[in-house]
Amino acid sequence: MNNYRNKKSNKGFKDFVKDLKAGSLKPVILIYGEEQFLAEWAVKAVKRKYVNEATEVMDYAVMDEEQELSGLLESLRTLPLMSEKRVVWIRNFEPLTGKKTSGFTSDLQDQLISYIEDPSEDSIAIFSSEKTDGKIKLVKSLKKYAGVYEFGQLTQAELESFASKRFKAAGLSCGRQCMNMLISETGYFNKESKYRLYSFANDLRKIIALSEGGSVTPTAIEYAVNGDRDSFIFDLLDGISGNNKAEAFQMMSDRLKGNPNEAMPLIGSIVSQMELMYQIREFEDPDSSRPMRSPAQIHDYTGLNEYRVKKAMGYANRYSLSKLKQMLLSIYDVNRQIVTGELPAELALELFIAQI
Repeated sequence: MNNYRNKKSNKGFKDFVKDLKAGSLKPVILIYGEEQFLAEWAVKAVKRKYVNEATEVMDYAVMDEEQELSGLLESLRTLPLMSEKRVVWIRNFEPLTGKKTSGFTSDLQDQLISYIEDPSEDSIAIFSSEKTDGKIKLVKSLKKYAGVYEFGQLTQAELESFASKRFKAAGLSCGRQCMNMLISETGYFNKESKYRLYSFANDLRKIIALSEGGSVTPTAIEYAVNGDRDSFIFDLLDGISGNNKAEAFQMMSDRLKGNPNEAMPLIGSIVSQMELMYQIREFEDPDSSRPMRSPAQIHDYTGLNEYRVKKAMGYANRYSLSKLKQMLLSIYDVNRQIVTGELPAELALELFIAQI
């Protein structure tokens, strides 16, 4: 995680806030980057500044459906009723990514480009998308004529500040150890992670609801971030490894009762935990080319979440490497049986428990 401490701050977001406060936003704005949570915040901030609440229905529009593309230009050219400016948010605009979109004709693109080059000063048009294709004419025009802001991944300091402000507003304190645990548990900085601020904000709300006594607790973080499915997997492993399979059968039955769609996500979680346990046992093997016995060592070498490694390590040590391999092959087969319709989900999972 230390690799991110010196990462450059989110300059695009800071530039946007500065321009908004100075009243120097351009009539057309492009906001792109992986943190579309910030894009949504930015749009709300523009709306608060320029749109009269009494006429918000008339002076603020969100365009994000294909069937609305035909009315996009008309919306952009509509004058505000009683607001300082009309705000139009063209949200998650797929043509910016180069994806073919029904209704987005070359003629419409040319008309949009003409508008971008000579926009109405009475409106602010905000185009947003996580990704953009620089080869697209529309994107080239936006980057040439519009105000362009990239809202990328936050630094560790920014992410901690984001959390701290929300904890403080809820009357909670969060110590350094808990903050480090929170950042690590989320996997926000893990390679290939799809965890974004939308998920982080939602997890913070859950942590706040679960914390008592004026402080954020490790238990609240663990439950809120990993969710009850991970807790269930470990409870299930407790039952299985404790040779109490009757309890494990009952837990599985209760989990799936009236909720058959839970089977596949549940299998995904079991696979994820068992693959992690298998990796841990491989690293702990003294015959390994690089034996490791601490969560920190495994984290530094693989990038795996240190807290996940620490928690799974206790369970991994209950099984031999060969047993874990057998368990993994079994759960892979369970997945096949359910997907192909060979066995119903509950029966396949019960057989899996019985075989362990």
